[in-house]
Amino acid sequence: MRGFDHKPNLSLYFKLMERLIIIKNNNNSLDTLQSLLHKELSYGCSKVYDIWEMRTDANGQMEKCLVVKKSNMHAVKLYFTKEDTLKLSYIIPNKMMHA
Repeated sequence: MRGFDHKPNLSLYFKLMERLIIIKNNNNSLDTLQSLLHKELSYGCSKVYDIWEMRTDANGQMEKCLVVKKSNMHAVKLYFTKEDTLKLSYIIPNKMMHA
């Protein structure tokens, strides 16, 4: 897959709880990564506020993440921990599951 140092196996990632992924510099924003994932994956990919961890930026605003959704019960979220490092975490994307 272009943009990654290695081709990720998303089926395997859905089974893992967390993974750090180092990416190439030309894909170091959520917007460019989202457009790359839309082209390369058959799963749904959207940029949303991180309601799972409630991460905030330096201004106190809720940060966004990318959600790659396999189904209503299985997805991963991606966000940058450093400029070139993504953190991938397993989530349950259905908001009703968090009520």
